[in-house]
Amino acid sequence: MKALFQTILGLLIDDWWMGIGIIMSILITAGLIRMELSDAITGWLLTLFLILTLFLSLSVEYRKKKQTS
Repeated sequence: MKALFQTILGLLIDDWWMGIGIIMSILITAGLIRMELSDAITGWLLTLFLILTLFLSLSVEYRKKKQTS
């Protein structure tokens, strides 16, 4: 379990776009739940936000690799 948390923490520190995106996704969906939006809708929105975060993170990393080569 300790290795899992170290891996997740390492990914979030190394790729801060992903870390910020995940935190913002969670905060936005938590706010939507507090505004009494449906749990199913907020679950889908969280999934969508996380996919967009992953896409943003991968595109930033791709641009970095492309510039260095």
